[in-house]
Amino acid sequence: MNKKLILLSVCLFSISVFATSMAVGRDNDLGAPLAAKDDDAPPAAEDDGQDIFADDNPGITVEAVEGAIERGVAFLLSQQLEDGSFGTQHKVGLTALATFALAYAVDDSMAIATQAKTAMDLAAQYLVANPSTQTYDASLRAQALNELDPVAYRAAIEASVRQLEANQYPHGMWSYGPYSEEQLREALAGGQNAPETAREGQREGRGNREGERAQPTQQADLPGDNSNTQFAVLGLQAGIEAGVAVDQEVQNRALAHFYSTQVRDGSWGYRQRSSRGTGSMTCAGLSSLFVLGGANQAAGAGPVLGPNPFAGTQADLGLGWLAEHFEVERGANVSANWNYYYLYSMERVGILSGLRSFGDHEWYFEGAGYILEKQDPQGFWCSTADAGTDFAKTHDTSFALLFLGRANAPVLVKELRWENDWWNPGPSTIVPVIAELEEAGIVPDAHFQYANASEANLRELLEAPVCYVTGHNGPVFSETQIELMRAYVENGGTILAEPQDDSVEFVRNFRALAAHMFPERRMRAFESSDPIYEGPSALRGDARGTLVGISDEFRPLIVMSRTSLSSDESKSPIGRAILTNAISYVAKSGGVWHRLAPPMPIDAPVASGNSKNVARLDLANHAETNHRDLEHLVTLLNASGHSFGVAKENVAASSPRVGEFDALYLASNDELQLTPEETENLTRYVRAGGKLIVFGSGGSWEFQRSAQAILPRIAGTSWRNIEREGDLRALVPTLEFRGIDSRDSRLRGFYPRGLEVDGKLAIVFCEFDLARALEGHPSPGCVGIVPADAEVYATRLVEVLFGIYGASSRPDNPVAPTPSTPSGR
Repeated sequence: MNKKLILLSVCLFSISVFATSMAVGRDNDLGAPLAAKDDDAPPAAEDDGQDIFADDNPGITVEAVEGAIERGVAFLLSQQLEDGSFGTQHKVGLTALATFALAYAVDDSMAIATQAKTAMDLAAQYLVANPSTQTYDASLRAQALNELDPVAYRAAIEASVRQLEANQYPHGMWSYGPYSEEQLREALAGGQNAPETAREGQREGRGNREGERAQPTQQADLPGDNSNTQFAVLGLQAGIEAGVAVDQEVQNRALAHFYSTQVRDGSWGYRQRSSRGTGSMTCAGLSSLFVLGGANQAAGAGPVLGPNPFAGTQADLGLGWLAEHFEVERGANVSANWNYYYLYSMERVGILSGLRSFGDHEWYFEGAGYILEKQDPQGFWCSTADAGTDFAKTHDTSFALLFLGRANAPVLVKELRWENDWWNPGPSTIVPVIAELEEAGIVPDAHFQYANASEANLRELLEAPVCYVTGHNGPVFSETQIELMRAYVENGGTILAEPQDDSVEFVRNFRALAAHMFPERRMRAFESSDPIYEGPSALRGDARGTLVGISDEFRPLIVMSRTSLSSDESKSPIGRAILTNAISYVAKSGGVWHRLAPPMPIDAPVASGNSKNVARLDLANHAETNHRDLEHLVTLLNASGHSFGVAKENVAASSPRVGEFDALYLASNDELQLTPEETENLTRYVRAGGKLIVFGSGGSWEFQRSAQAILPRIAGTSWRNIEREGDLRALVPTLEFRGIDSRDSRLRGFYPRGLEVDGKLAIVFCEFDLARALEGHPSPGCVGIVPADAEVYATRLVEVLFGIYGASSRPDNPVAPTPSTPSGR
């Protein structure tokens, strides 16, 4: 589905939430060196006692959320009638709502996925055959069909859009259905035949929506309410996503309405002139501002309410009110009948604003916690005030699933904010990039969030594999914040930086910051042939070479553009393509993480006298980086009931200290080269009973070939296949390669290999990529194993090496390892 325009609206107002009025000079000198000078120092802010390792996870698990979703889906399927519809009242609207919820909630991994898809197809047939003139019906019909298949159902979507356009009153609002010119004249004259909002609500069987007392229509108060208006806006947006042309004046009138009817305290009420706001209607107002502002910006409509309609003052007020009055049960002034609708509206604001929290409230975690607690054992949700009718169960369950299903999508990018920088109001470059990656099938439904450098902790940043840093000034980070960014990268994240308006100050300061974070590595240019430039967007040859960065053996750690990729309109298509491909590459090399289960720092036991102690090996020609693969492996071994520890510091292969450890660990994708001193020292080590664990990383052909030749010289024996027993025997034949680029669907000839000394296994060697997988990453462009399989496989190999699982024995006929086909890396 085309989600570019809905995603464009994410940033229009929320950018200004963090903006300051600080102006900075421009400098067009782009000749700064690629590496920071020795005397460069990163700009530093004062430390504020920030705890970067705080764990604010409230304990909501992936399994709990996905289990609740599946039970809710099963309940909805049980409510479908033979003709594909749901319910006996408001059939079009309720059917569309349930179908919309199913479209977001159903996952292919569910046991009932096939049944659900059949049910959605049947519901879609019903919706196509039953258009409606009612606002809720038309809006939800457009949204559901757009989510299912915007191409196949475009005609029906367009019909609903035209109905929504026709239903709008001149003052920009919508009521329950269409109006006649006579009714409009009556309303303007204050006559009794005017379609009063409260009276319509009673006629729909919905009662007084926000618990407000019904008031007679006043001359200045045309019919309409903000709930119908919010849904109309979302329906129009679904049409835009499906490629339907929507009347710009209709959008302008709706945007003007929300600007002009906000209560002074920042909230919105149910009616045009409400004197107090409610939680659900404030969420309706905010989400509509984001959507309508994004649609206008994308359409090139320009300002419609003055010189700067996106200044954000009213969005700021609304978000501030929402933070101050935040509740997950009923919300501020919300009737209990509509709590799940309120949570659905809250989710819209959270996603569209890019905010993880409203004030001190993490809306997703608090909302999900409430929804999980309130689910009935039969799988449905229902407000107690609704007395448990089938209509209410289907209605509330659909809204609950929309909250869980959409907000549960992974966060692909965190955009970092820091003090004292100036931002251009307008759509973020990252938002359409994510939309393009979704359309290309590279990432699933995903979104982005802002993160505040002075408040974020490691867990929050690790909810996304990419941290995007941009601005005019160089970022001003305290030592604590620099520690946070380094920890983020070391635990699997990648920092992507871009100067605004070709700011030399940003480039210079960010280079210094990168050098301070990783003094052991230099920033280098990504060559034009580097795969970071490959992706869904085509690039001209002269666009390559734009990026510089810091990489290790596994992946890019920091990527920076030397020029602006987004603020110069003449370069924006090229810049957009570079950003798209770079994020695509990072997403494929690092994976897209579940927001409830991001990779966390490994707290492996430190080496001690009571455990088998392992140290990471440093070679003269290859210094190891501080990865987490070994720490993760040791944690897995200990979870299996063993006692292992990890040395705090790496040990040099030529050092006599190697004898202090039970095993040495080496993972590399470089050609294995040993000096004479290292060869002699390691030979003494293994022949005295020491053990080597050698894993490939990145599927490097050079490492495979060199390790296969050098390691037998150390052991003084020939390679032998390790006998596979128990779980290991069952595991190996079933391992499937599910990486990015593979010519073969299975790993053929994938046997553990080892070298023995005095009849005992001394060295285990895996030529394929295990190290990256142990860090939680897939293996891009090379032969590797997905993380879940690699964890089991690596654990079993080490257990066999130490004789604490299965056994090792020599086969009758020694075999030499068969080299794999080079992977092209």
